[in-house]
Amino acid sequence: YADEADYFTLAQHLAAGIGYVDAAGTPTAYRPPGYPYLMALFATKSQGVVFLKVLNVAFLVGSMLVLRHLIATTTPRAGWLAGGAALAYPVWLYAASTLYPQTLCMLLLLSLVALLLRRSNYWTTMCVCGLLLGGLILIAPSFQLLAPFLGLYVVFGGPFDLRRNVLAAMVFALVSAVTISPWLLRNHQVFGQFVPVATNGGVNLLLGNSEFTGANTGVNVDVSRYMDQVKGLNEVETSRRLQQFAVDWVVAHPTDAAALYALKVINYFNYRAELATADNNAAWKDWLMFFTYYPQILLVVLRLVFFRRIPLTRTEILLGSLYMCSAFLAAVFFTRIRFRLPFDGLLMAWAIISVGHLLQLWKRFCRHAPSVGCHPV
Repeated sequence: YADEADYFTLAQHLAAGIGYVDAAGTPTAYRPPGYPYLMALFATKSQGVVFLKVLNVAFLVGSMLVLRHLIATTTPRAGWLAGGAALAYPVWLYAASTLYPQTLCMLLLLSLVALLLRRSNYWTTMCVCGLLLGGLILIAPSFQLLAPFLGLYVVFGGPFDLRRNVLAAMVFALVSAVTISPWLLRNHQVFGQFVPVATNGGVNLLLGNSEFTGANTGVNVDVSRYMDQVKGLNEVETSRRLQQFAVDWVVAHPTDAAALYALKVINYFNYRAELATADNNAAWKDWLMFFTYYPQILLVVLRLVFFRRIPLTRTEILLGSLYMCSAFLAAVFFTRIRFRLPFDGLLMAWAIISVGHLLQLWKRFCRHAPSVGCHPV
């Protein structure tokens, strides 16, 4: 894929000491730096791509271990189901076989959530959470949008001690800012102006907000007439102009933009993506996604039906809130399955926790109605 080639080219240039430059040798900030810097550790090896894919598999295994921890702390008897989570959702295995950072993002995100739920070593935990969020932002700048909601959780989601919680949120934010600051300084030195991590935000906003955009068009949007107007500009100025084009369209067409936004939120939960590479758009892959994604949604919905009998736990509230929040934030740009995959770890954790609670509810029912044949003879 083109994205994979760009990542690997950046990594090779870093490993060769050329710097963070594109294929033409020009300093760039179009791609966020987190994943290319990691790839640079293996880019010069003869089997570098293989090593990186093995590393992605290791990230997936780590994600499943954190997933098991999240489940075991809420419904201990359902923790063993985490072992089969990756097999139950094969798209994660596919993502691990590519040079995309989705698997790494899922590991960092699940680890961040697990730490936010901790109550011991509080200040150390906040510092580590800040490092994890900073790392996520350097890999996928869209996590900047999630930062305020995570900060609100730190303030209001734990034991209510407002002064302590506000200080914790400040530590969380400060460590995150310090983590990304070296890259921001680099960008300022290269471009002579502030660049918020990457310069692809403008084109991504335009791809998601234009008269040519649909709910599930993703990057398959013809914005050539806008691109013609930014020829000759550097990538920072280009990003800002494209962003302004998107904002101008939203302001000029508020009703259409609101309807499109709502459709993009709904599309976040789609099982099918319109892919730019046609030969990957096989029907069997769509159906596999359908039968592995929607059962998770169904389990969560069933769990919510019985929330009065078994109240939602703190873990479930955080998992569900972040997952829904990710849908509304992603729709600011455009929604597609690949960008959702790290957050699907949150959904999988909640779905398995829901299985534990539903089994518990079934056992209660059987104790009170033994004649319905709940137990095998």
